[in-house]
Amino acid sequence: MKDQVMANIHINIGSNQNREENIATAIDMLRFNFSDIEISDIYDSPAQGFKGDDFYNIGVNATTNLSIYDTSSALKNIEDKIGRDRDQPKFS
Repeated sequence: MKDQVMANIHINIGSNQNREENIATAIDMLRFNFSDIEISDIYDSPAQGFKGDDFYNIGVNATTNLSIYDTSSALKNIEDKIGRDRDQPKFS
């Protein structure tokens, strides 16, 4: 049996809609999918390039034994469950 390799990952999270709820939900879901979660302080920053509510931004360090494909799928699943609309323009 092949040993599973643990990888360190860094995830940046930002939200300007339902900021507190979305960030808290994302963190809960990250804890379910990954281990050794470390969370930065929350940074409040104004929208750039468009008019909109201020963003909450955080950084999260974690470890995982998932492949890069499965890690990406897990993160997209979290975004989808929180309600990310992939048809909206991206500004970062």
